[in-house]
Amino acid sequence: MPDHFREAHMPWQHPSILIVTLSLLATACSHSPPSKSAKIDTSLRFPGERHFGRITQLTTSGTNAEAYWSFDGDWLTFQHKGPDGTSPACDQIYIMRSDGSELRGISENIGRNTCAYFFPDNSRILFSSTRMDGPECPPRPNLSGGYVWPVYDSYQIYSLQVDGTDLRLFEPGAPRAYNAEATVCKDGSVVFTSDRDGDLELYRGRIDNLGTLTEVQRITWTPGYDGGAFFSQDCQQIVWRASRPRPGRELENYKTLLQRHLVRPDELEIWVANADGSHARQITRISAASFAPYFSPDGTRVIFSSNPRDPKGRKFDLYMIRVNGTGLERITYSDTFDSFPMFSPDGKYLAFSSNRNARRPHETNVFIAEWLNLPQTTSASSADRFAALVQRLTASVSEPENPPKKLITDEFSSAGLRDFSELFPKHKNAPLSLGVLGEGCRNTAAVVIAAKVEQDDFSGIAGIIESARILSAGLIAQKTKARPTCYIFAGIHSSKTSLSPFSTLNPALKELPFRPKAILMLERLAEMENNQLAVSGFSATKEWRKLLNLTCIQQRLTCPGSTQEDSSLDPKTEYVDGTPVLRFATVFESTGEKQKKRLTPENMNITGALQAIDAVTAIASRAAPKTVRHRNKTALPFGQRSHTR
Repeated sequence: MPDHFREAHMPWQHPSILIVTLSLLATACSHSPPSKSAKIDTSLRFPGERHFGRITQLTTSGTNAEAYWSFDGDWLTFQHKGPDGTSPACDQIYIMRSDGSELRGISENIGRNTCAYFFPDNSRILFSSTRMDGPECPPRPNLSGGYVWPVYDSYQIYSLQVDGTDLRLFEPGAPRAYNAEATVCKDGSVVFTSDRDGDLELYRGRIDNLGTLTEVQRITWTPGYDGGAFFSQDCQQIVWRASRPRPGRELENYKTLLQRHLVRPDELEIWVANADGSHARQITRISAASFAPYFSPDGTRVIFSSNPRDPKGRKFDLYMIRVNGTGLERITYSDTFDSFPMFSPDGKYLAFSSNRNARRPHETNVFIAEWLNLPQTTSASSADRFAALVQRLTASVSEPENPPKKLITDEFSSAGLRDFSELFPKHKNAPLSLGVLGEGCRNTAAVVIAAKVEQDDFSGIAGIIESARILSAGLIAQKTKARPTCYIFAGIHSSKTSLSPFSTLNPALKELPFRPKAILMLERLAEMENNQLAVSGFSATKEWRKLLNLTCIQQRLTCPGSTQEDSSLDPKTEYVDGTPVLRFATVFESTGEKQKKRLTPENMNITGALQAIDAVTAIASRAAPKTVRHRNKTALPFGQRSHTR
């Protein structure tokens, strides 16, 4: 993590390092016990921090952060900067044993230095430095136009021995660019951030027999700041934080600043992917500055820092989340700044940086906490609700007393929907689960949101139920202002796979007084990668395409076919009795069969499913009060038939 992120939230104005051990530990890390003279300080742990046992404070005074473990768990690297007018004036690299002893600086007080990390054999340390431009600190950016971070193009990655000797360029011949934020895995893989290709992207390489970086390949390709990446312990996954500026003004402003080697702090979310960058997916939806992610030892969860309680301020807490987007849990409660978490190699301890126990405002120190791997507390997030619903739907297949149709009907009712058969009793026994929302179904055309009941993937059905909850809550919130609307939610239980699901649905829809505006069909919602939403049917009219394009931009999604320029990607629109079918999926046709698998909450991208659902509900809510034309014709009563199919 570059030093400029820390400066965004912590004004550094403190004296030089003094190492102490203020501990609740009877024994510290198993590799290096703390001093027997350690002081007991119960203020180091705050109420609610149930995952922390005893805590050791390794530094006191100054600004000390980004403490990263050696692979044997005996040492930590970190960086320190003194107050203005004192040395060191820029961040310098230090190492110390995991009990705080044998502290020494290794970066020679030259330039600005950041992001130190051990080699797998612990013999060398890599770090980034601006020393190529001389020993002075690089100039700070002009903040008169708003807060920005410097992305110095003088940052190069170096390595040296743990005693500070034998300094070498880590990537000989690397272009002049921002080359920083490098981390290493035990197999010698390296991931780092660079703007050498014009954007701040992730690159991967490996350490060769000479201790230099080789086989460098770019692994991210989406505009925005991708950085702060770490490997899972088995080297199979990476986790990082990324900004995704929206197309238009946000993206143009981002590009303009980057040309001046600056970035403006924006919303940062946490992402995971395979180590080669494939299957990239966003796992948080916090809309805050989420950063400094690190995998749990088993690779199933990610710990990170974020400030949703104080989006414009300095109150950062540690959180954990599962890699499928569920189980968000707050870890720290110091009400100050807690960040840069990293588990020890054996998973028993967590190193982190914090303002807790500071003697001056925003003083930041390095701590080690004994980690208690307790069961997670119950979460009421939409991601956990979605996962639980998928679990219940999957189980209902083998429960004759509570089959999927009954469960879906019950969920519709709990979401505030009326049973369709109350309005149209003729279809009470049809192989459908139908719910109605809104008071306008007798005098306006409906928007239909539908999904098939598929035993290998209940994400579509869970998606329409979650959509019903969202739209129902929206109508309640604006009931005095809303124009008459009508939503029909349909779970299609067709057992004959050769039949179109619409052969089951269409007879029920014919009972409506007006032909529906559209059928929004949800399919395989939980496999989103790179925030791409597969859509089809939007070439029906420019109105639908405009709605899709606006929604995808606002949701920070890429939706091929959503603009006039790429409408060729959506060559035809399917019609059912004159009603256009607009499909939403997170698996593209060319890869759908290859990737098709039985989906469970454990292997779903639930964050991606919720992103898709937000897009669907946004389009539905915008379309419902309006007359949207179908091939330049307004919605017709069902007694009149269109020849368009």
